[in-house]
Amino acid sequence: MFLRPNLLHFSILKRLSFPPRPARAYTTTPLRHDATPYVRYIAIDNPRKGNALSLSVLESLEHQLLAVNPGWKYFGRDWEVPWEGDDAALERFWKPLNREVKVVILRSEGEGVFSSGHDLKEISCYPTSTLDSTLHAKIFDACNRVMILIRELPQPVIAQVSTSVRLFCTTPSVPLSLNLPSKSLHRLLLTGTPIPASEALSLHLISHVSPHDTLASDTLALAEGIARASGRVLALGKYAVRTHAEMVGLREKYEFGAKVMRWNVRLGDAKEGVAAFLGKRGAVFKD
Repeated sequence: MFLRPNLLHFSILKRLSFPPRPARAYTTTPLRHDATPYVRYIAIDNPRKGNALSLSVLESLEHQLLAVNPGWKYFGRDWEVPWEGDDAALERFWKPLNREVKVVILRSEGEGVFSSGHDLKEISCYPTSTLDSTLHAKIFDACNRVMILIRELPQPVIAQVSTSVRLFCTTPSVPLSLNLPSKSLHRLLLTGTPIPASEALSLHLISHVSPHDTLASDTLALAEGIARASGRVLALGKYAVRTHAEMVGLREKYEFGAKVMRWNVRLGDAKEGVAAFLGKRGAVFKD
C-alpha cells in the first residue's frame, strides 16, 4: 500500500516532535522595508499561551526595552538634569540617548490576543513554601519594572493591540487610576468584563481605533509622524508630561514647566525648529 506524497509528508510531520518555541520578547524589523529607521519594534512572543506575561517574557521584555538606550538611568530615579549646566554638561546628559530610535512599537505574535496577562499556570501554585513565594516575588517585581520602564523610557511607546480589553489584575489599577474616573475604574477591575474597542476609546484607555486589516500600517504611520520630530525634544516632552502628572500643586506644575522650557530652548534642535518656522522651511534635526 502506498501513500500519496502529500499524505506521507503529513504523516511524517505528525510523528516528529518539535520543541515549542520559547516564550520571550524580541526586537523585530519594521513591517515595510522602506519604513523609517527611527522606529523600533519589540514583540511579545508567547502565542501558545495567548502571549501571557510569564517570568521569561517579562525578563526578556525588560532586556529589550533597556537595550533601546544602553546607559540610561531608570527605575524611580529622577533625571539628573543639569538644569543650570553648560552646553558640555547638557551633551553628557544626552549622550546615552539612542539617536537611531525615536519611537518604540510594542506588538505581539499570533492573531487575536495582544496579551492575556500573567501566566496563570505559572503563578497558580499557592505560596506554601519559600520557593513558591520567591517565584511569585520575581514575577510581580519583574512586571512592575517593565511597567515603570515603559513609562520612563525616553522614547514614546505605542502598543499595537488587536483584541478586546479585559482587566482582572491588580497591576493595571496603577495606570488606570491615573486616567479613569473612579466608577469606571472599579467596574473594569472588579468585574473583569471585556469591553469593545469603541468603549476603550471613549474611556481614553486607548488613543485610536483602526480596522484590523490596517492596524499595523496605521500604527506605523503614527510612529513615523512622531519620528519626524527631534528625539531629544520628544524625550524631554515625555519626561515633562509624566512628571506633571505626578505633581499635585498648580504652582509647582507651572514652575516645573518653565524650567523645562528654559532647558528646551537651549537644545540645538529646538533652535533649528524655531529658525525653520520663522524661515518658512522644513526643519532639519540632528537628533
